[in-house]
Parts: sequence; structure tokens; C-alpha cells
Amino acid sequence: MTCLSISACRRLSATATAVLGPNAAKDLYRDLVRKIKQLPAGGTQQYYKNYTRQVFYNFTEERDPETLSRLHTKARQDAEWVLNKYSK
Repeated sequence: MTCLSISACRRLSATATAVLGPNAAKDLYRDLVRKIKQLPAGGTQQYYKNYTRQVFYNFTEERDPETLSRLHTKARQDAEWVLNKYSK
């Protein structure tokens, strides 16, 4: 898993543990990276990889369980939308 910092990933993971399970943040990030690998090679993959990393970093301090749950749901929906966009 590649985050901007190990401690940032751990904080996000610790917060998500209480809401979504012990490895929810790591599982989500791993799933998103796998989906990114299905996109066209080159700039597209790099853009979404950097974007995903930055979004995870931006929400490392989030503690509200409802917000975390909403973020996880939205991330999965957005990933599906992006995959559909490039699969046409």
C-alpha cells in the first residue's frame, strides 16, 4: 500500500476500524488501486493513482463514523463510474 506516510495510513485505518472493520481503509485503497490498473496505461493510471493517494491523505484526520461510511461508499461508486467511462 502506498500512502504519503505510513502514519497517515495507520490513522485512517484505526478510525475506520471502529466503523467499517479492522482493515476497511486498507481494503478500500487496495481495491481502488486494482481498479486503477484496469484503466488505460500511462497518464490515466498515474493521474488516478495520485488522486486516490491524495484523497486518502486528506481524510486521515476524519473521525466521524457516518462521514467515513459515506466516503467509502462514494469512493466505490466513483471507481465504478471511472471504469465505465474508460471501458466504452
